[in-house]
Amino acid sequence: MRGRKPKPNAVKELTGSRWVNPDEPELTARRPTCPAWLEPQAKALWKRIVPGLFAAGIIRYEHREALAAYCQAYARWREAEEKVSRSSQIIINKEKGTLYRNPWLDAAQSAKRDMLRIAAEFGLTPSALGRLKVDKPEQGGGLADELFKVVKAMEHE
Repeated sequence: MRGRKPKPNAVKELTGSRWVNPDEPELTARRPTCPAWLEPQAKALWKRIVPGLFAAGIIRYEHREALAAYCQAYARWREAEEKVSRSSQIIINKEKGTLYRNPWLDAAQSAKRDMLRIAAEFGLTPSALGRLKVDKPEQGGGLADELFKVVKAMEHE
């Protein structure tokens, strides 16, 4: 397939596009659950990002595995970066006296590449976020306030 990857309708609506796909399948309106097998840092990221993505209508239950891949790539990137920070980018072979690139640096770059590619799919990069338009909530006009007004009006009758 050539050309740009199609965006899901939820992302198109947030960017203000009128060109939605009428044939896009309806997904389950359930929040995805965090897989138990994720690494601790991946789980922490999941708990931080999923509520907002779900509330914005960007993700549904069927996106669970793609989100897990994003969170796991993040955890691997963090682990590899920590290993590089504790050593260095160049390692010396003490027996031969030769220099070589730290393998953790390659692992960090690979995980970061995966993470950023998946992040763009969910609108999690600054450029992707900049294209989204989200309606701002009304100031003090929530359901609880409306119910309170109805109760107060009934008391005065």
